[in-house]
Amino acid sequence: MSVPRLHLVWGAALSMIGIGVMAFAAWSTHEDQHYDDFGWAMTTLAAMMGGALLLLGQGPFVPWLLGILGRRVVRLPPPLRMAARDVAGRRARTTPAVATTMVATALAITTMIIAAATTAQSRAEYHPQARPGALLVDGFWTEEAATVRAAVQHELPGIPIAQSERRLGEAAVAYVERGFQAPTGWLVLVAVMVSVALGGALAMTLQATGSRSRRVLLRAGGGSSATLRLFAACRAGLGAACGTAMGAVAGCVIGLLLVWPLTASIEWEPMPRVAFDTPWPSIAALVIGLPVLAAVAAGLAPPRMTVRSAPPGEPPGRQGTHAHRPGDRL
Repeated sequence: MSVPRLHLVWGAALSMIGIGVMAFAAWSTHEDQHYDDFGWAMTTLAAMMGGALLLLGQGPFVPWLLGILGRRVVRLPPPLRMAARDVAGRRARTTPAVATTMVATALAITTMIIAAATTAQSRAEYHPQARPGALLVDGFWTEEAATVRAAVQHELPGIPIAQSERRLGEAAVAYVERGFQAPTGWLVLVAVMVSVALGGALAMTLQATGSRSRRVLLRAGGGSSATLRLFAACRAGLGAACGTAMGAVAGCVIGLLLVWPLTASIEWEPMPRVAFDTPWPSIAALVIGLPVLAAVAAGLAPPRMTVRSAPPGEPPGRQGTHAHRPGDRL
């Protein structure tokens, strides 16, 4: 079953529109100047919608890529060849799982790039209120400064104290100046997206039960669990590789374009943007490691043994032990 050309055209059009919207948002916010809150919010929202259009446009290309995979596997080893043909031959079932892996991978990589850019910008904009290690006490009247200082030095002797000469509230606030602390909340989102991507890849192993390639392997391999584990590992690994490859391309495009509006300043005295290191090693580790992890997890999972219905007149005890027929291609 081939993908209709019209679907591919619509998918390409949506992707190009999404890239165009994000590129316009990036160009609109590329200068280091003040941006008003409403305009910045609308530009950022438009850029995010452009990213969503790009991912939506990639949908028709998932079954198209799987079809190419099924036709270009002649020289692969038999387990990989049969797994690729099974994934390509059952695209109605495997496409949603691969698409899930693609979207989750794209979101994870987008988050990684944006986190690197915004962290570098926040570090450059950070101004410590005291020297590192000093205890800052704020929120008291100036005439109370000597009493507060004496109380703190009594409780924490030897600790340097930075005094603030203004009152911020009804209660005094104290904290130790530790310098810039990089946020880590984005790691939770990346972990969730990686888990979803892995789940999408492993979902294909549940759909393999009863497939023609699996039945051929059961006959050719004597129905051993090792044969089924290898087939499941190849199937999950190939599906995850397709999803992560497409997701990595989309995620890099989205992330590198979204960093412009997300690092734009709404302050009246904006600080120039600073360079940041794109986390290419982490992206490569995700793209390579996720298919390997999916293959290992699918291979270690207990195989789902299925028994074929016996033809009329055949003893039930001989089910699942048929010899490989010449018509079954490995």
